[in-house]
Amino acid sequence: MKGAVFTGCLFSTGLWLLVEDGWPKICDRKPCVQEMEPGTYFWCSCGHSASQPFCDGSHKGMGPVKEEISEKSTVAWCLK
Repeated sequence: MKGAVFTGCLFSTGLWLLVEDGWPKICDRKPCVQEMEPGTYFWCSCGHSASQPFCDGSHKGMGPVKEEISEKSTVAWCLK
């Protein structure tokens, strides 16, 4: 992909999200660190959610990434 620009995020599951041409929208250059309870969370991968770092259904070309947290832990969520 000559001339393409890529950005990406690495998830706790080992998934690496690679996006072409500066997509998704960057909300912040530093992670959002939160104490998380066990459960299922849907991380916003497009950057257009008003509920960062979680999906609120306002996708722009990409859907949410499902993250399963099995025990209470501190998580640093990428904000694109």
